[in-house]
Amino acid sequence: MPNNGKRDFDAAALTWDENPVRIALAHAVAEGIRRVVDIDCDISALEYGCGTGLVTLELQPYVGSIKAADSSDGMLTVLEQKLAITGIDNVTPIKLDLESDSPTDERYDLIYSSMTMHHIEDVSGVMHAFHELLKPDGHLCIADLDSEPGDFHPDNTGVHYYGFSREDMQALFASAGFHDTTSDIVYTVVKKNTAGEERRYPVLLTCAIKQR
Repeated sequence: MPNNGKRDFDAAALTWDENPVRIALAHAVAEGIRRVVDIDCDISALEYGCGTGLVTLELQPYVGSIKAADSSDGMLTVLEQKLAITGIDNVTPIKLDLESDSPTDERYDLIYSSMTMHHIEDVSGVMHAFHELLKPDGHLCIADLDSEPGDFHPDNTGVHYYGFSREDMQALFASAGFHDTTSDIVYTVVKKNTAGEERRYPVLLTCAIKQR
């Protein structure tokens, strides 16, 4: 069973970007989103579970503004440092936990999240919050592990789900009020599992539009 304790993402933040797989995955997710969503400089976006901003900084040149949300102060601090160094001014880090915080009054053209949902206990509640936060015709894009046997993470602390099958994710989208959902593999993580065996872990990007 997953371990439902909290993972200490604050402690992991300083070395988060040292893993080249995370960099490659972020690039693949951003490119996948750009293939699905007609992005332009008028778009307002929200990333939920932004971490150190790897996906957001890939998408930032193509959109008008991004709110980069995370519940980890450590992750947000690293992102703030990156923004200060680069002078990027269309990304605003915010602390947000939709399992305990109410959605803000702001509405977005695009909401995206990468490798975050399997750490969320109330996935259905968060999906409904995404629906509320989107403008009509807004896009939701969720990247996460395809179903896996629970050996992706060396330590399953804070892992509530061992990935999501296409059917799982499409059902979550439908229950939150989304329609015409698409789901495709955008990246495959190749790594040794907890038994030391090399395994392939596909990452699915699932997208849908909020109907008017």
